[in-house]
Amino acid sequence: MQNKEQLFDQLFRDFKEKLFRLCYSYCNNKAVAEDMLQDSFSKIWLHLDNFKQECAYSTWMYRITANTCLMHLRSNKTNPLVLQEIITDAASDEHYSEEPVNELNKAIAQLEEIDRLLISMVLQ
Repeated sequence: MQNKEQLFDQLFRDFKEKLFRLCYSYCNNKAVAEDMLQDSFSKIWLHLDNFKQECAYSTWMYRITANTCLMHLRSNKTNPLVLQEIITDAASDEHYSEEPVNELNKAIAQLEEIDRLLISMVLQ
């Protein structure tokens, strides 16, 4: 059985990149995404003792991070969701064309907040 510090360290190592991409997809700004990620991991640390193991750690952490991002956007009235991770993944493809991705991002940005969240979870 791991103690809280060991478990947190393991979760941080395993999920920091995925959760950062999620944060970045909400704001399209590296500094803001890093702040959101730090806030998310602070909440994860605070509530780690209360984790009931009714779902996977990844699901639980994803939900905390998504809620943290939404609260941050509401409080700061930041730009709407832009799925930058799509662009990042597609940019590695030699046949990549930025125009369809930009059109997709524009369309997604026009959706209601809950719909944007659902799409980001599916794409993740």
